[in-house]
Amino acid sequence: MPVNTVHRWANQGSSTVRALAEITPASEGFERGLPILYGLAGDGVSTSQGVPRDPLVAAWIMELTDMRLPGVSRVVTGR
Repeated sequence: MPVNTVHRWANQGSSTVRALAEITPASEGFERGLPILYGLAGDGVSTSQGVPRDPLVAAWIMELTDMRLPGVSRVVTGR
């Protein structure tokens, strides 16, 4: 996928999906963020889509992993 392409990960069906993705160049923030997101989900503090229920935690994860919301982040952060 080209850099800065708006995208999302979602399973539109009802069956389990497995995906294998290679992220290059590697992102240390992304690698740190995934186990945290899985831990939050395991603790029951995320939505069924894996989004932390606490907006401050969601914002921290986005900053840690360098994720951006299309439009919103650019207005707020200038990036």
